[in-house]
Amino acid sequence: MYQTMNKKHLAISVVVAFFVMVLAANLTLLNGPRIASSNQGPSVAGLETRQSVAPNFSLRDTEGEFVSLDQFTGNKPVILDFFATWSENCQRNVPNLSNFAEVYSDQVQVLGISIGETKVEVSDFGSEYGITFPLLLDTDNSVASQYNVQFTNYHVLINKDGTIFGTVSGDITIEHIEQLIDANN
Repeated sequence: MYQTMNKKHLAISVVVAFFVMVLAANLTLLNGPRIASSNQGPSVAGLETRQSVAPNFSLRDTEGEFVSLDQFTGNKPVILDFFATWSENCQRNVPNLSNFAEVYSDQVQVLGISIGETKVEVSDFGSEYGITFPLLLDTDNSVASQYNVQFTNYHVLINKDGTIFGTVSGDITIEHIEQLIDANN
């Protein structure tokens, strides 16, 4: 009887924990993505003031060429898109980001950074979704670690002076990109 009671309590605890997780996930989705930023001006979706220099890095792209962050800073703002080809969230967001990258190509540079995937996986993903911005291979997750990336579909917005403007957890929007551009004009 005691074992039956413990099994019931365990089952109830598991069900309750599951519902709490589902509720928390739904609340996060309803509240939308957040941006944390060092911008002092008007804000989009919950800004948190912070200022730091973006760590430089050099990664190979899908063509085997090295691409460094410092190739772009100084010229225009940069958006780092940390993604994984298997992530449904990234698959959903990348068409919008690719469109933004084309529309604002003269004002902002987008760099896609694949977390721990192979050149073939990333090249196929880029072809499938028609991505025109550079896709970089962070095969050992070193750059993701430098930027404290905890999950995919995570974006770091960098000012043209090389400081971190902010981060976006989840889908990036046109408002996030315009805010970055406005802060750098």
